[in-house]
Formats: sequence, C-alpha cells, structure tokens
Amino acid sequence: MSTRARSSARQNQISECPRFKPDYINIPKQLYNSPLQNSQELFREALRKDYEFIADLESIKFWRPVTHLSDEATEAEWQQFLLDVSKRSRVPWTKPFQILLDNFENKDIIHLIVTADAEHLNDEVNEGLGVVERWRSKRAKAELPAVNELTSIVDHPLSEEEKIPLSNKFLRSLISHELDDTCTAADVALLFRATNYESDPAIIRFYAAVKSRPPPEGTKDSYHGFWDRNINDIIAAILPDGKMQRNSNRDTATKGLRPDYAFLLNRFCLFRGEEKAPNSTGNPKAELAEKLHWVYDPAPYVLGALIAVFSSVGIYLTTTLAGYHAIGTNVALAAILRPRSDKTQAVVYDIARADLRLRKARTLHLRRLINLAGILQTLPDIVRNHDAEFEILERFCSSQDNSTIEIVSHAVIKTYKDSKRVEHLQNIYALIQDRNVPNTDRPLHTEGSRIILKPRGISRVPKTQRELLGAVACVLETLAVSHSFYPTFHRDIRWPNVMARLDDDNRWFLIDWEDASNSPTLAQPHFARKTHCPTIFVDGHGAEVDIWGVGELILRCEGLDVSSELKGLGKWMQEAPAPSAQEALNKVKEYQSTLP
Repeated sequence: MSTRARSSARQNQISECPRFKPDYINIPKQLYNSPLQNSQELFREALRKDYEFIADLESIKFWRPVTHLSDEATEAEWQQFLLDVSKRSRVPWTKPFQILLDNFENKDIIHLIVTADAEHLNDEVNEGLGVVERWRSKRAKAELPAVNELTSIVDHPLSEEEKIPLSNKFLRSLISHELDDTCTAADVALLFRATNYESDPAIIRFYAAVKSRPPPEGTKDSYHGFWDRNINDIIAAILPDGKMQRNSNRDTATKGLRPDYAFLLNRFCLFRGEEKAPNSTGNPKAELAEKLHWVYDPAPYVLGALIAVFSSVGIYLTTTLAGYHAIGTNVALAAILRPRSDKTQAVVYDIARADLRLRKARTLHLRRLINLAGILQTLPDIVRNHDAEFEILERFCSSQDNSTIEIVSHAVIKTYKDSKRVEHLQNIYALIQDRNVPNTDRPLHTEGSRIILKPRGISRVPKTQRELLGAVACVLETLAVSHSFYPTFHRDIRWPNVMARLDDDNRWFLIDWEDASNSPTLAQPHFARKTHCPTIFVDGHGAEVDIWGVGELILRCEGLDVSSELKGLGKWMQEAPAPSAQEALNKVKEYQSTLP
C-alpha cells in the first residue's frame, strides 16, 4: 500500500483537522483479500511521520466515512466535513474497514479515517476534556463582579494548564504571515499550548473557530455559521447544559418580542444577541436594550449577544444580562445594565471589541468568551425563579382545544388550532377594556389563530398570608367590575390563572379568559369537579362560580399554613347564596387590617 502523490498544498488542506485525517491511498488489487493486519502496518508506516502516536499502538481501527465529497472538494468543504466527523466521533457511524473491502474493488481512491482504540487515547481525551473542566471550575465566580471590573476579567490570561492542547502540527497551521492577517506564535499561545497527542474532538471547535475565515460578504443568514463558530459553539462547549435558540420569525408583530439569538441556562435567557443584515438601517445595540424586559432580579447583570452584519459588531452584557452586538465582523462584548426604573430601558455597556476578520483577534475573542463563561455559569443561581423564557408549551384548554403558549420579553403568545377561540377572546377583552376592568392582561396583537397578550407575569403561589390576602384582593377587584352591568364571568379561577406582576410583588392579575362568558351561561362538563364550583356543570350559572373559585384560592394555597380563621373566610365564599365580589372584597380588607 503506498500513499498516492498529491501536491503539498492539497495535503495541507486535508490534514488541518486534529486527530482525524483523511488520506488518499491506493489499494492494490493483490491487497483486497490480504489480512487486515498487513493493511494496518502499511497504513501505520505511511503516517508515522505526521502522527507519532500511531507507531506505538497495538491496534488501529479503520473507518470509511460516508461523505458526498469528491476528490476535487474544496478546503472549506473538507473543513466542514472534518468538523462533522469530530462531533460524531463517539458514535459508531459506519462499518469497520475490513468488512467493506469487497465494496472497494471499483474505487481507485478511498477516503479513510483512522482512530486508535479508546484505551490508547485515555490520556489524550482526558487532556482535552480536562481543560474545559478547569475553565468551569477556575473561572467560576462565587459573586458577580462589578460592571467596571468586566473588562479586566475577560482579558485575564489563561494559565498554561488552562490553554487548549494542540499538536505542534496544528499549532503551526494557525500561524499566519499574510500581510492582511498576521498571526504570530505569541498570538496563538494566548489560547493554545503544545501537546504530544493529536487534538481531542472535544476541543476541535476552538481550533475551527480560529482557523475559519468569515464570509467575504452576504446576508444575515450567511453569517450564522461564522457567528455560531465564534460565539455559540464556544459557550455551548463550556456550558453544555445550556440551550441555544435563534429567532427565525420575521413577522413584524412578534420579531420585536424575541432576541435574534438566545442562550438559555436553567430556562433563563442569560446570554442574548441581535443580528442585522448588510445595509440594514436598524441599530443592533439599541435593539438589544429595546427587546429586553428585565426579569432577572436580584442579579446585577446577565449576559447576551448582539449580532449585526453591516460594518461593525459587538457583544453586550447587562447588569443582570449580557450579550453582544455585531456589525459585520466587528464584535463588542458588553453588559446590559438593569433599567433604573420601569419607564426606562436597559443600558448597553461595552466591555471589549474585536475585528473577527483577523485570526489573532479571533484567538483573543475566544479567550474572552472562556472568561465570560465563568460569569455566565454563576447567573442561574442568582436569578429569582420565574417562568421559562422563549419556551413553547402545549396547554390543554377547558374547551378541549389545545393551544401553545410562549413567554417572550414582556408578553405571552398564544396560538390556537381554531381562530374562533381568538375571536371569542377579542370579544371578551373588548368588554373588559370598555369597563376598565383592573388587574388583568390585555391583547397586544391578534392575527388568525394567534393572540399576543401583555403583561407577562410570574406564575407562583403566595408565600405568606399577607401575600395570599393581597392576591385574593386583586382578583376580587377584577371581579367586582367584571360582574357589574352586563356581567362577564371568568369561570376558571385557579392559581395557574393568577399571576404576580414582574414590576410589583404586591400586585396580582387574572389571565386566561378563554372560558369566560356572559349570561345566559351553558354548563361546562369538561371542567374538573375537584377544582370548580358544582353549579358550573349546569346551565344558567352566574357569579357564584367565580366567588367559589376565589374561596378555593384560599383553601388550596399549597405550601402555606393558612390559619383556621382565613380558611373560614374561604369556606364562606363557597356557601350558598354566595356573596358578591364587592362583599367578599370588603371582608378580605377587614381581615387584612387585623394583620400585624
């Protein structure tokens, strides 16, 4: 078996990926049926100069990659293929070489991948995975640093043991002497260090991010791969429990409710970004602040990303949020500071900038992200628990019509299978708005089977009796008005439909008016008998079903030791004849006045 001659340029193209090397091998006819060991020895000898560790192995496994690439594949196509291979390296994705020999008879060239047995590479694997673990442990912060300290933190150098291990061959491949993109050995040493092993797939994404150039120009979509390599892939490698989302919805009604890029940790969007196409008139830095609705107390900031593809880019953080904003390849790491009041927007504070056209700048940028991830992993333990952000939930409606709910920014998007549900809600909310019913949500936009409602709240139960009475009073204030002239009955008052306000812990509001009705009312046989008034199951019910539900809020406040006196108030609301909402509200206020 002999290595087929290729130009040195071509050989360089195919050997730039750590550990996994495609090579072009002539398989002579007489070797088709030779023992596998013979092929192993010949292959080992052909590669021992470039891959010293191969010569010391007892056995080698050959794999034939499934690829559409031809012999004329470009360097970019090979790099992407090799990256895909590395991501699947732990999965048996094709059959061993020896089993496939009979399929090769009509092929002059075979693309091969060679990997060592796992036991021979434990040290190498541990070295690659170990450096990521060191980042997580040594870069983690017990407390969030002040905003004015972030610049020095993200530019903090890595110790030798925290640098990414690469073979000398791949370290040399990162050095560039091009006049417009110089990258010296000292630049590479900011992030990488030499190792005797071939580089582990666990850290290959860092090599690929530094090595790969950005697209020369193009649409926002054409930049997504570049941005993912230099931002999301790095953050995700360090924080594998996170989840990335990209906003592909170009609907004008909803695109302003989601960031273009979101990285969720523990269901919170603690790192976000904005993207802009070339020649766009939008301001990604401004949108990073505009789309943010602060729900991250008591954290002083969160992290995020703002991506724009026009002439300069930046990454932005908040003092409870962080992110980046980008224009073309100019990136700025930043902090998104908590708004000073409910009437003001967040402030975007730049931390560091880089032009990612340049290889040495990409190296420095990746080191900054490693340092930034240490702050990012601390935030989930600080942010107060609230409903998941940008998560689509399926919900069973009492009318036996499923819907989906997505919490975005300051609003909630509900989508139904039947547009008649939205028409019904529009009519109910029109009555609510005409009568100035307090403590309820409002429609922001409707279209077909979708409705957008605001404000967004926090789904939780009260933690004290004072909070419980405050929540019950808010609901009764709503019912006192909605039950007045030409009454509207909510009919589904339960804790999942009572939200705490984000901007005021002492205020609560009523949501989910899907089953609301005016007189005459019809029985609702699909409601649960354990959680609803008995008269809801017969025609002609009225205000008593809502008052009964308020009483149930008191009796079913989970986790709270409700006093017997307060339980008596709840039971009184469920007696017949039921009190009016105003009468019940007066009783609650009387009870509130007796609390210390």
